[in-house]
Amino acid sequence: NRKLYVMSNRISGAASVEEIIDIAVQSMGQLTETNILCAYISDISQPICHTAQYIFNSKVRVIDLPFEKEMSLKQLDDYMVELGNVRSWKIFTDEIFFAVIYIPHEQAIILEEGKHRALMVALENLSLAIDRVYAVYKHGKLQQENERERYRSSLLRAISHDLRTPLTGIMGTSEMIMGMTRPDDMRYELAAEIIEDAEWLHSLMENILNLTRLEDSRHYLKKQPEAIEEIIAVVVERFEKRAKGRELIVNIPTELVIVPVDAKLIVQVLINLLDNALKHTDSTQEISLTVDKQENGVRFTVADRGTGINAEDLPYIFQMYYTSGKQSADAKKGMGLGLAICKSVVKAHGGNISAANREGGGAEFSFVLPMEDTNYD
Repeated sequence: NRKLYVMSNRISGAASVEEIIDIAVQSMGQLTETNILCAYISDISQPICHTAQYIFNSKVRVIDLPFEKEMSLKQLDDYMVELGNVRSWKIFTDEIFFAVIYIPHEQAIILEEGKHRALMVALENLSLAIDRVYAVYKHGKLQQENERERYRSSLLRAISHDLRTPLTGIMGTSEMIMGMTRPDDMRYELAAEIIEDAEWLHSLMENILNLTRLEDSRHYLKKQPEAIEEIIAVVVERFEKRAKGRELIVNIPTELVIVPVDAKLIVQVLINLLDNALKHTDSTQEISLTVDKQENGVRFTVADRGTGINAEDLPYIFQMYYTSGKQSADAKKGMGLGLAICKSVVKAHGGNISAANREGGGAEFSFVLPMEDTNYD
């Protein structure tokens, strides 16, 4: 049919949903010699219903619609169905209700077979054209989101790198002040508080850098065989600097255990878990770090005898930016990054991480890393 051919060509050159709908509605009306009403969404991000209509016989009045208020496509379709005097054909794209074609019932029931087939072909062309426009929209949206994500990651990396140098200077100067004053001097306590906050901020910067590093699609883990005892030695040294006077119980295998890891990231995972344990324990409560060799992997466990994990927090504890709503007034500040980064790092290594409350009180965080050097998504 020449009319179908013309419609297909005109729709293929249309640049917007509105133009596609106008062409399709007019073509369908001419093909079927009926009145056509189309309700559709022009912008998927703002799903307000719009309409286009074609009146084949100007003496036939199109059904009045409540245009005085904005409504969704579903609301308008419910309204039309309630009237009960129209036939309708819905059009979906990517499972989204995108448009619907209406023909007055008295005209639809007398459609000749050839005109009905032409209507079905026209509806198929309309559906394909809307699919094409929607695919272009999704592609553009994805590009915008990727661009925003690149800007965000670049900004975070730049800020984190720029903050490292002054933070190092602040911590060094504060340590000098502490070394030049007596412990009972007020300036000693002030310098100690400066160091504590600077170390917290430095840890936050490390977490942000590691987060952007893991999210960068161009980054691959720098995995190489590492001795467990060397990783734990670095962790213990950093723990002692962060928690002067606190005891850490360490249990590691007596045999040499080699595991393929990005050592810097695994150290950060263990530090984050130990920082979390410090945050929820007092100076008298136990904190332990245990490493067990298993058949196909190595299990790392950080356990404490502190306040434990709230039952309502347990399902969400590894989510990005999630913080407990029941922290005590003196709890140290946090941004919900530490445990989320732990999960990301462990997952990137092909492992898994879990959290649980211990019998007798306290919390336990465990993660398992595979012994084989395998690439994972």
